[in-house]
Amino acid sequence: MKYNGQWVMYMAEGDKVGTYSSTDGQNWSYIGSTSWNPDAFLDGKDHGIVECPYVVTMMADDGTRHAVQFVGANDYNWGYTTGTSYLIGSIDSSGIFTKQNDQTLPVRIDLGTDYYGSNFGKVDEQTLITSSWVNNWAYANEKVIGIDGNQTKKGTTCALFRDIKMVKDASVPSGYSLQLFVRDVVDRTFPTNDDYNVYHDIPSGGEYLRTIDNSKVVDFDIQGGQPGGVFVVDVRQDDNISTLMFDINGGWIRTKRSMKGNFNNSTYNAETKNITYGKPGLTDTHLTIYFDTKSIEIEFTDSHQVYTLLKWGKKNNRSTTLSLQGGNMPVSVNCKEYDYR
Repeated sequence: MKYNGQWVMYMAEGDKVGTYSSTDGQNWSYIGSTSWNPDAFLDGKDHGIVECPYVVTMMADDGTRHAVQFVGANDYNWGYTTGTSYLIGSIDSSGIFTKQNDQTLPVRIDLGTDYYGSNFGKVDEQTLITSSWVNNWAYANEKVIGIDGNQTKKGTTCALFRDIKMVKDASVPSGYSLQLFVRDVVDRTFPTNDDYNVYHDIPSGGEYLRTIDNSKVVDFDIQGGQPGGVFVVDVRQDDNISTLMFDINGGWIRTKRSMKGNFNNSTYNAETKNITYGKPGLTDTHLTIYFDTKSIEIEFTDSHQVYTLLKWGKKNNRSTTLSLQGGNMPVSVNCKEYDYR
């Protein structure tokens, strides 16, 4: 990028991001680096070999300007997959990025398992745009055998575009965090299925069965969250099952996938840990789920976070079950279904 009268380039170099400067774009000089080594962070977490660095400055909602450094990080050492993480900080006069303070820690830009190799662009001084490869290195190179016994091409896709905004946030060490907004891909003034756009009361242990086709967007308004009650969306294809579990009162999501056939990758099929998406103590939540053959993208519209999940199925969605595990009162779910544009 052009910065302070010179060109600055950022290169992934093992566990650090090297910084180089040039006046003509041809001859480059090494001027320093930003460390992603465990010793650089107070929590001591290992983010592995970093890739795909991107550094940009942007304005927060309070009018202050800050720098952000994004990298592709490998977080398997502490229970995650490869993903895209960021640090908030500043850039010195030579172009070297420095995190905001000693307490600042990396944050994953997407809550899910499959948001890697991200690309970024600048829309304006307050807005970035991003998309990514929906996959990760834990299983991208695995052979997949379908239900017919034949090897199948591995499913992958790109994520929907999201806008990124920076907001002041006293709950994190840097004092600022990033919020995501999936770029709207539907016209919400024309629902495609009027029979589905009503409230459904789901008693504990009960379920509501509904087929949600591929390339559909569903808005969920979930009310009645109680301690111990988990709202479950179970998406079934002939060759894959994806289960989304939401603890509304606890403010967390957990997912599990199961590929039918001979594919047996422990990381793909494993149930994830609980991932926080909102504050605990909630009694309702609002989210939008983007269903497709190869992916599920969940936008938490209250906390402005997104969870991206790869599906290695090739078949159409066969059924979607809405159910409640535990809890002692019905959950009301308002579903509005739309076609992709």
